[in-house]
Amino acid sequence: MLALACVGFSTLVAPAVRPQLVHQPLRKAGRHANVLARQCIFAAESSVCSRAVPVGDDPSVLEAWFRSEEAAAVLFSIADRYVKRDDGLFEVVSKVPFPGMVAESINVIQMQYEKRGNVPSLNSRTLDTRTECSSGPAWVRRLLIELLDSSKSTSVSSMYVELVDGRATFVSDVQLKIEMTLPKWLLLPTAAMEKSGSESLQKAIDQQLAPLVDKFCDGFVQLAAAKVRVE
Repeated sequence: MLALACVGFSTLVAPAVRPQLVHQPLRKAGRHANVLARQCIFAAESSVCSRAVPVGDDPSVLEAWFRSEEAAAVLFSIADRYVKRDDGLFEVVSKVPFPGMVAESINVIQMQYEKRGNVPSLNSRTLDTRTECSSGPAWVRRLLIELLDSSKSTSVSSMYVELVDGRATFVSDVQLKIEMTLPKWLLLPTAAMEKSGSESLQKAIDQQLAPLVDKFCDGFVQLAAAKVRVE
């Protein structure tokens, strides 16, 4: 669920519209910066349900699962790594594939436990994103960082439960919007990039979300079974 906010630059630009990089020195933004920039917007959303599984005699196991560190680990499992900070926020790191270099997208995620009526939910949003590059030509690293750090990501996702006749169905909803500012001298067809990027982003969500929801459901089933064995 949450790791979908970490989709890298390569998912935003399909091979047919890869950027043509013009090697020019990067200049400080001047008073005409707004005129010389273009906006690209990518958007995707999805909602996926798991199979229905029995809750058992003790419904508190649902709350225990949603509050567990193992549940958070499942939700971040698509990313390359993550860490929980002292302030309760999560730093989620994903590698950004790019020819000839290594880059990482580092996302600061807020995840909150809440109740939807009498059932638990985990809701998250992206608070901040930054890019770090550790290899490749210096001018390419600066360009990639400038491009990715100029983007604004609006990510809202939730995992919750629907209870019917003592059986739980886990539901994940994801809405993702990325606004990227491109300098005019970067030769990219904006309309084609937006269409291709949104399609690639949607495809990535569709491919990743269903297995993630199944994995979250499996984690609950394992916890419930362990609780029964202990009792």
